Amino acid sequence: MPFIQERKERRIVRLLERISSEPEMEVSLRRLESMSNMSSSIFIGGVGLTISINNTLNNKFNEYNSIFILVEEDDIQNPLVTTLPEGMYACIYYNGNHSDSPEHYRSLLNCIQDNSFQVIGDSIERTIIDHYISGSKEDYLTEIQIPIKC
Repeated sequence: MPFIQERKERRIVRLLERISSEPEMEVSLRRLESMSNMSSSIFIGGVGLTISINNTLNNKFNEYNSIFILVEEDDIQNPLVTTLPEGMYACIYYNGNHSDSPEHYRSLLNCIQDNSFQVIGDSIERTIIDHYISGSKEDYLTEIQIPIKC
C-alpha cells in the first residue's frame, strides 16, 4: 500500500553507472565498496539503487542509473559522500526483490497521479532483506521511494 512520507536528507556514497542485471549490480557494488573503502554489509538495508526520473516516468523499471551505500556517522569525512535530498516521497514496501518491483512502481505512480503530485527526482530502491539474510524468498523485503512535489 503506497504512502507519503517526509524524509530527512541521507548521506550516501554513490556510483553513477548503468545497471540492468543482478551480476552487474554485484560488480558495481564491489567497485563502489573498493572506491569508498566502505562495506555494504555494515547494516541491513544499507545498499540502494536509483532509477532516473525519465525511466521512472516512462515505466522502464529494469535499468538503474546508480548504486549507493548509506553512510554511517563514522564515514561522513569520506570525500565521496553526497546526499539523497530531504523532502516528500511516495513510498511502498513489498515482499520480493528487484525483479518484482515493476508492479509496485506502477502502483506508486498511480498514487502520485491520483493525488496530483509531481515526480521531481530519481526513484530509490532499497533491499532490506534479501538472499544474503534469508533463504526464503517470502521473507525478502524491498522499499521503493519516489521523490514528489505535493
